[in-house]
Amino acid sequence: MIEPSAYFPLAALTRYLTALTAIGFGSMVWDNLSARAGIERLSERTIAVVTALGGFLGVIAAGLFVRHKTSKPEFWAPVAFATFLWVMFLIAYFNPWIIPF
Repeated sequence: MIEPSAYFPLAALTRYLTALTAIGFGSMVWDNLSARAGIERLSERTIAVVTALGGFLGVIAAGLFVRHKTSKPEFWAPVAFATFLWVMFLIAYFNPWIIPF
């Protein structure tokens, strides 16, 4: 049986998700500040890519604290999908018996 933890050590996964969480939070805050200052903003696609790469916690937290882009339901669809995929991956990571290869 192939265990995800054999390919992704817990320490590396933790560092990766922490870094992407900070990048996701920072990108939402930067976009909010850019909108207020009237300068070029980050596209929703860029934030969706950061979310898909693992920054979903930061994007969700910034959406709650900064209250930016939260009024657009079309923004939250890719965030919800990426969060769902990451949660499924993490469940499989900590319970390798779920996906017996």
